[in-house]
Amino acid sequence: KILVVDDNQINLMIISKQLEIAIIDPEIHVANDGIEAIEKLKTNNYDLILMDLMMPNLGGIAATKIIRNESDEKTKSTPIIALTANVEENSINECFASGMNNYLSKPFDIKDLLQKINIVIGTNN
Repeated sequence: KILVVDDNQINLMIISKQLEIAIIDPEIHVANDGIEAIEKLKTNNYDLILMDLMMPNLGGIAATKIIRNESDEKTKSTPIIALTANVEENSINECFASGMNNYLSKPFDIKDLLQKINIVIGTNN
């Protein structure tokens, strides 16, 4: 069960479609910003969150900090991978400092995303 968080509808559609092709029977939920993601986390348990960094209302870094600090224990430990076009070193450091488990720069190849998923899911179990 994967939550994909991005304010760009085309990105949401592409990522969802790639995951549907690459993973057997994924259950994919989408959120348009960090606020919507946090609301969905209150009523759903996810195995993975794919989080864009730059979004209106509440960006990925701020949303991750809230998830890591204010959620229940299961949600706090849900792996989060940043999906970002910004690959500057300080942005990458911010991802990890906020509690994200890994990051991937956009645009990305689905094989690279699957590799990151295997890394964070493997270290989470």
